[in-house]
Amino acid sequence: MKKKDYSIMSSEIVKSIGGKDNISFFTHCVTRLRFNLKDKGLVYLSTEN
Repeated sequence: MKKKDYSIMSSEIVKSIGGKDNISFFTHCVTRLRFNLKDKGLVYLSTEN
């Protein structure tokens, strides 16, 4: 099984939600990351997997 690089994955997530300056609050549960964002218009949702 291939080891995942979580530092790259986390950087891509932060970029796709408008950068770290766009995050006003962050929390998580077992299966989800939850963000409160300052400007939802900065979010980029890709249709690729």
